[in-house]
Amino acid sequence: MKDGEIPFPIFSIIGMWFLFVLLAILNGTIRVALIIPLVGAYSGHVISSIIFTSVIFAVTWFYIKRKKIASKRSAFQIGLIWFVLTVAFEFLFGHFVMNHSWETLIHDYNILEGRIWLLVLAATLFAPILCLSFIKTKT
Repeated sequence: MKDGEIPFPIFSIIGMWFLFVLLAILNGTIRVALIIPLVGAYSGHVISSIIFTSVIFAVTWFYIKRKKIASKRSAFQIGLIWFVLTVAFEFLFGHFVMNHSWETLIHDYNILEGRIWLLVLAATLFAPILCLSFIKTKT
């Protein structure tokens, strides 16, 4: 294997990202149907973001363990691919399919206004390397 090469098919990484998309849709459905009516829109978004961040870490832990990812470099590459796919999807799908303005989409990234979407993105980026580190300390 060449230096910097991802040690397994990219389709596996992308397949897991599609699982995250499905889980995000489920999370959003639960947020709108159950959480927001109970606690309001802002608190609902915060709770939903925390729940989804936890889901990302749980699913990633099983993925890293199942695929026997051994190097931090590979784990970081996986997270980087998921991160890029997520941001690209968020902006391209959000703007061109859902017809959200660029300003609306960028608003979710404004942590100074209490938007914590960046927490989800950070989890997407760093979960593989953090899970690998945790798995290695437990073995």
